[in-house]
Amino acid sequence: MAASGHDERELTATFFALRVGLVVAAVFVLLAPVLLLVVQGELPPTISDSWWTDARTIFVVGVSAASCLLVVVRGDSLTEQTLLNLAGALGFVVASVACVPRDENGAPLAVYDPDVVQLNRFALIGLLTIGLLAWVVGALLPAAMRGPDWRVDGWPRRILTGALPALLLVGVVAFVVDGDALARHAHSPAAVAMFALLGLVAMLRTTRGAHVLRRIGDIPTERSLTSMRLSPSPGSAVPLTRFDALYTVVATSMLLIEIIAVVLFLTVEEPGWLLFVETALLLLFMVFWIAQTREAWLALRDPPAAWRV
Repeated sequence: MAASGHDERELTATFFALRVGLVVAAVFVLLAPVLLLVVQGELPPTISDSWWTDARTIFVVGVSAASCLLVVVRGDSLTEQTLLNLAGALGFVVASVACVPRDENGAPLAVYDPDVVQLNRFALIGLLTIGLLAWVVGALLPAAMRGPDWRVDGWPRRILTGALPALLLVGVVAFVVDGDALARHAHSPAAVAMFALLGLVAMLRTTRGAHVLRRIGDIPTERSLTSMRLSPSPGSAVPLTRFDALYTVVATSMLLIEIIAVVLFLTVEEPGWLLFVETALLLLFMVFWIAQTREAWLALRDPPAAWRV
């Protein structure tokens, strides 16, 4: 019994540490342009352009840490887990592949350093190799070592379990077809897709999202925050309505900001606002994980009746 209690405390500590770590990683990323402003008196055109400055290490470490944690953190359903894994995988591309360099107004520069293109190619080769190896090892692991036994079957399970290898296959094909073009332009699409996936993760954390999961047969794991929304306990210490509203705002804002940013990017010649778009998305990212941590803490402090059985 003592060992079981110790294991449960260890899992709980890990649960909170991972989520706090995601917030810290986002702060680290935001620190890159702030330090440039303090030390050099100017902001980069975008946060991603920190790669081309003395703050490169801070930016790369922050995004890499967030990507690792997104892959490691466990979702409450196979859908959420898949979205987190895909977002983490794309995050590694964002961290490892330099963005297209821009001038102070945010307009892309005509010349892309060929040495950096080569660095990007090496990074993509490494990421694709590690990704394929990780997928193969994961597929060979015994079922008991792969995490929760997700309660979803049929076409939803086939699509969800095939999403990550499909992404890797697309990456391999794109690299073989035109590795230089991928090395130059992979950063921005990966960043846009990553935040879109995170917006969907936030939406799944709402009561409406939980019911969508149940409709496709992806039943959340027992004693999870998402399962609590399918059968809420009267007098629960967790204010579900408030958290639902917050997650809805985060998800909707992320997706709307990305849509507006893409439209403006395609129509405005000097997109100097990109820095503010990235900052807004990172702040929403932080709000989501802080709310996740707070909600889990409230549920742990006063567990719902169904969790006490």
